[in-house]
Amino acid sequence: MRIAPLLVAVLVAGNAVADEVSYAGEAAFGLWGGMIFPGIYDIRRDTEALNYMLKASSWKGNLDEGNLASGLAGGAELSWGLTPDLKLLLAAETKGTSMSGDFEGIGPNTSTDPVTGVVTPQKLGIDATFACWGIEAGATFLLRQFEDWSRIGLTMHAGFFRLTGTEEHWDETGPLGEYHQLEKYRGDAIGGMLGLEWEWLARFEEIPVAPGGYVLLGWRYLSFNSVNFNYYDSLGNKDSGTVRDANDDRESIDFSGPEVRFGLRLAFPAGQ
Repeated sequence: MRIAPLLVAVLVAGNAVADEVSYAGEAAFGLWGGMIFPGIYDIRRDTEALNYMLKASSWKGNLDEGNLASGLAGGAELSWGLTPDLKLLLAAETKGTSMSGDFEGIGPNTSTDPVTGVVTPQKLGIDATFACWGIEAGATFLLRQFEDWSRIGLTMHAGFFRLTGTEEHWDETGPLGEYHQLEKYRGDAIGGMLGLEWEWLARFEEIPVAPGGYVLLGWRYLSFNSVNFNYYDSLGNKDSGTVRDANDDRESIDFSGPEVRFGLRLAFPAGQ
């Protein structure tokens, strides 16, 4: 295997060019959007069990847990080039995924008009959103500079995250009456990400700003392992506590998985 010597050669060659145009003294502001592919394993398992329970309770429909396998993310960041091969950053971001399902009552969840014989089913809609926001600090190490317009770096982030807007709604309507319930989730976690960033800049001598963009491919670790809930329904019932499974083990909301970002960045190179 000659991969290691080849990698060393690439990095050495990249650093030789990077001495001419590097991170050093470069300030930048960026905005980005992208896709996440979270695990959400406990929630997806519970959704499969919920679909089975609803079918056994005379409801026809499906809550598609597969929709939780992907979601959207976005954020902003500030960075500063500390050395030719290293820049530091501070970022704020939000990410989330959701699912929904519509159910129709059968059998006991219907009403039959005694005159016309028309059968009217109950309707049930379920919507669930799992989202969080966070603040991260990080560093990007320059791996390779291509001429004066493109470069690749290894980036590492770590920070604090909090669940926000994470809730589940049930809304039942129909001839048998209405029923509504809401369950809100809250929790905090420490997370991190490791990724490769490909950045390109357009440099103009006439202006001190170098506009550009970047693509980041990374792996996110972020799991809310202690999640609390508040429950309310239209009958006046209330409850709160820690989310647990049938075995009384704590359930998690796990956002870990691949992450893809597409961003725009304004850089202020040193000496320009």
